[in-house]
Amino acid sequence: MCVSGPTTLTASGGSSYVWNNGQTTAAISVSPSVNTTYTVTVTNASGCSAVASRLVQVSALL
Repeated sequence: MCVSGPTTLTASGGSSYVWNNGQTTAAISVSPSVNTTYTVTVTNASGCSAVASRLVQVSALL
């Protein structure tokens, strides 16, 4: 994903969410200044967890 401004990352399918930037909501708004990988751990009501990552690449403004 390439961005040049704020973008929203959204996780689903769980009852709790923990992102590697410390946020604990399903959706987070990010504006990285350098290419950054965001990782979320999603846990469902049964206690099963899954991890997903997304690389946000910063595009130079023209």
